[in-house]
Amino acid sequence: REKAESSLGRRMGGGAPPAPVAPMDMSKMFTRSLMGQQPLGKWKSSPSFGFGSGTRDQREKVFISMAHTKSIFGRASPGPAMYGLPSATGNQILSTKGSQPRWAFGSAQRFPASSKSEVASPGPGTYNNHPALGRQITSAYVTQPIFGFGTAQQRANWKVFISQEHNLAFYGREGPGPTYNIGSTMGRQSLSTMRSSPNLSFGSADRSGQSSQLKRAANQPGPASYSLDAAIGRQIRSTMRSSATPSFGTGKQSHNPAIYISEEINKSFFGRIGPGPTTAIQMPGFYRQPLSRNRSSPQWGFGSASRFQERRLEQRPGPGSYCV
Repeated sequence: REKAESSLGRRMGGGAPPAPVAPMDMSKMFTRSLMGQQPLGKWKSSPSFGFGSGTRDQREKVFISMAHTKSIFGRASPGPAMYGLPSATGNQILSTKGSQPRWAFGSAQRFPASSKSEVASPGPGTYNNHPALGRQITSAYVTQPIFGFGTAQQRANWKVFISQEHNLAFYGREGPGPTYNIGSTMGRQSLSTMRSSPNLSFGSADRSGQSSQLKRAANQPGPASYSLDAAIGRQIRSTMRSSATPSFGTGKQSHNPAIYISEEINKSFFGRIGPGPTTAIQMPGFYRQPLSRNRSSPQWGFGSASRFQERRLEQRPGPGSYCV
């Protein structure tokens, strides 16, 4: 329409300039794929392939051949677990089957009471019997005397006069024990009747009157302050001669028997290098002998056969093991 108006204006001699044309928006343009269904009639749609969505069970229903049918025989039929077989023992739900008798433990009492009076009668533990010893609460019974241990102290017996000889045995028990505080006989005496002996002690005066010399000598270094080198071993000073230093050898004692000294000494080491008695394997004298020169002794053992052949009958199945 704009092009038609512009051309009409030119024909009529108008001097208006033509309107600018807007650029085409390429972002909204898109292309169709050459594969798959084509929307344009001039283009031929190519065939499309994909994975099928059918199940494998539908494929097995398609007849291919008789040999193929035999390979899948029984797959569509129900399995053994689909059938519910009732038990052959107990109550039978089918009228054609006879129900076998059933046994159970009874719930009745083992020792029923002969009468109701025996059940209601009290037992021996119901009665409260009083003891026959001690005080009796019934006037028809005589109360026996009760004896017991006395609670008085043994010291009260000492005060009872029995005889003069008996009192001599308790002599001194009432008097006080060695509880007196006896003072020392050495040193100052507290009683005026006792003479105090002289006291001796160590003096605190200077022993030789040379305290200043002793103090000066105490500040001098002692013998342990000096570091003296050892006279044995290697000497670090050239004026001192280093003496020989003996030491213990590091060789093994097992090397000594290999050194030849004399025939008598070799006899003392005889047999040490050879194998001991535990090295050889001693074959037992019983059972089968591996050496042909040794005779194998006969062997006895316990039989493994069944002792009671009658017990085999117990291993046979019973009537309830068969499913009829």
